[in-house]
Amino acid sequence: MSHFLGREFKVIVEQFDRMRRKRNIFTYEIDISISKSEASNALEKAKRFVDLIKGIIQKENPQMGFKF
Repeated sequence: MSHFLGREFKVIVEQFDRMRRKRNIFTYEIDISISKSEASNALEKAKRFVDLIKGIIQKENPQMGFKF
């Protein structure tokens, strides 16, 4: 996915991919747990990602309001 969004998204996309793999293991296997701080960090990263996307939309089309 980072090749679609550009270099500035590479790190955050890789972090999401690691979280996705861990969530998959958590969902289908019982040998892993996720701490409250990991969940909070994941939520903060998701919020940052949405803010980055909103910034791109605003830059590309300032007339378009993105209400979330």
